[in-house]
Formats: sequence, C-alpha cells, structure tokens
Amino acid sequence: LWAAAELREGRIERAGRLFALAERGYKQVSSGPWPTDTELHREVLTELRSTLGDRYEQMLAAARDVDYDEAIADLTRSEQSAD
Repeated sequence: LWAAAELREGRIERAGRLFALAERGYKQVSSGPWPTDTELHREVLTELRSTLGDRYEQMLAAARDVDYDEAIADLTRSEQSAD
C-alpha cells in the first residue's frame, strides 16, 4: 500500500488521500485488498482514523467526488516534484 509508505514517512494528509482513493477503487470493483495485504490495510485504516479524526471521513467523501485518474496523476506528480 502506497498509503502505508506515506504514513511511515509522516505524510499523513497524503496517506489519507491515497487511502481514500484506494477505498473508492475497491468499492468500484466490488473488491478489497489482497489477502496478503489485509493486516496492513487494517493497520493503516486504524492509524489514519486515529490521526485524522473527522478529517478521514471528509477525505473519503472527497475521493468519491473527484476524477479518479486525475487525482492519482496529481499525487504522482506531487511525489515526483518532492524528490
């Protein structure tokens, strides 16, 4: 999970945005994380909810309303410019 790496680096907002987009993707395809990623997914979810509080739910709502491909592209571009 890309969000887990961002979380470890202390980039909480970015991790939240990525995780929210991943959750949207899972819902769109009626799926979930791979079985091998289930525990990590649960850990990231718990930490984001704890750290972000109400902001986490706001990020989920925002992820439902954006152009998915553009949001991922924006996050990718911002990652490249941070290097």
